[in-house]
Amino acid sequence: MVRAATELKTGSLMGLAARLGARAAGAGPIKVDAMASFGREIGVGLQMLDDLGGLTLQKSRHKGHEDLRLGRLTWPWAWLAERLDRVGFQKVRGLALAVEERAEHPETLAREMRRLLGAAGEELAESHLDQALGDLTKVMGTSPLLDELAAEIDRMRASYVG
Repeated sequence: MVRAATELKTGSLMGLAARLGARAAGAGPIKVDAMASFGREIGVGLQMLDDLGGLTLQKSRHKGHEDLRLGRLTWPWAWLAERLDRVGFQKVRGLALAVEERAEHPETLAREMRRLLGAAGEELAESHLDQALGDLTKVMGTSPLLDELAAEIDRMRASYVG
C-alpha cells in the first residue's frame, strides 16, 4: 500500500514532470518513457527518505511524530512489516496504537522504529535511488548531464539524511 500511494502521489508528479521535460527537449518515445520511469522512481526514493527523515532528523521530527499520532502508512512501516516476524511487528503496532490513543508519546515509538530499522531504511532508499539512476543511464548512456543529475540527487539525498 505504501508503494502504491507513493507512486500515485509523489511518483506520478515526478514522472509527469520528467516526461514533459523529455518531450519538450525533443526526445524520442524510448527516452521519454525512460525519463518518466526515472522521475517516478526518483519520486518514490525521495518519499522514502522523507518518511525516514521524520523518524531520524531532528528538524523533521514534528512531521514524523504527526505521522505516528495519525497512524499514517509510511515507508518505515513498510520496511518493518517486511523485516519483522508477526509477533515482533504486533508489538510495534501495539505501541503505535498507544501513540494514536495518546497514551504514549510518539518519540517512544519513533525511537523503537529507529532501533529496529537500524541503517536498513537509509540503505533501501539509497539503493532505490541508485537503481533509478542506473536504469536511466542504461537507456541514455553516460553524459555530463547525467553526471550533473547524479550530483543533484546526491545533494537532495544529503538534505534528507543529514
